[in-house]
Amino acid sequence: MCKAAFAGSFDPPTFGHFDIIKRAAALFGNLVVIVAHNAEKACLFSAEERQFMLSSFIKAQSNINVIICPAGTMLVDCLRKNDVNTLVRGVRNGFDFTYELETARVNEIFFSGLETIFLPSRPELTAVRSSAVRELAAYNADISQFVPKEVAAAIQKKLTGKSYENYI
Repeated sequence: MCKAAFAGSFDPPTFGHFDIIKRAAALFGNLVVIVAHNAEKACLFSAEERQFMLSSFIKAQSNINVIICPAGTMLVDCLRKNDVNTLVRGVRNGFDFTYELETARVNEIFFSGLETIFLPSRPELTAVRSSAVRELAAYNADISQFVPKEVAAAIQKKLTGKSYENYI
């Protein structure tokens, strides 16, 4: 069976992420979801919290495994370590495609033979961005159309300084 990975910061995981995960898992025998560190982003949730949120919503699918790519580790090294040579990327629009294509070309320099597959977002999910969700939540806007209710609750708890434990 073919194995692929879908990587992202997932801060927070959104319905857009879950849609790409579901679709990629249907295309590949095994899917590794990689919670990656992005030095350009200040995350609201720790990598372990993001892994927990993702795992909580995909636990019924036995062909999906959620792992963390440690900070300071290049994604291509994490892919190699996990015997993955196909990377799935979700794209919402032309800007995403241009960025992801450039990133795919750089990844190929460091991982010869890596294939990148682009899955377009569903039309109703093209406006969903984790950064926008965090910003809207900071203004107490209703984010239920972008993230599961448990994720929305976890965001509010983080933003208000309440305990994160047992939010799901």
